[in-house]
Amino acid sequence: DLHPFPTRRSSDLRGSAMHCKWTAAAIGGALVLAHLAAVSRAGAPENLAPRAKVWANSEYSGDYLAKWAVDGKIPAPYSRQDTRQAWCVRGVKTKQTGEFTLTWEKPIQVAEILYFGRTGQTLKECFKDYAVYFDDASEPVVRGVFEMRHGAQRIRLPQTTVGKIRIAFLSAYTDRTN
Repeated sequence: DLHPFPTRRSSDLRGSAMHCKWTAAAIGGALVLAHLAAVSRAGAPENLAPRAKVWANSEYSGDYLAKWAVDGKIPAPYSRQDTRQAWCVRGVKTKQTGEFTLTWEKPIQVAEILYFGRTGQTLKECFKDYAVYFDDASEPVVRGVFEMRHGAQRIRLPQTTVGKIRIAFLSAYTDRTN
């Protein structure tokens, strides 16, 4: 059984959001995003993203590093206050695509990712098409399309145990920074 995660305002959370934030939830299990969550033995969801080593193929600057994607903070939409609270790629250089990887020392159980698009500046800076890969797989376990909006967007995954999740962001709603 998957546990729903509430969408929270930035005032409800400590930390920051990223171009994306995930909550991979599940029975085990974000991404990127930015929160990965698992169901703990007590039955409550646990955010696993902060325990992961994160990597991104592009980072806009020191103020928009991959690590800001997994800190639990979600800036308010249009707040213009997402510095060190969001991950961004150099959109012109990457053609508005990106890749974000979360790796854990020990495998985790995962069944869902919650994606939070970067909406602290404008809604147009959200990624659009995506593919999710487990471990070193060459084929995605799921592909989909995000909406251009603020708030959590679920990526349902086949429940499994993984050591690594890679999210390929294949397009965006903008031709600028993501």
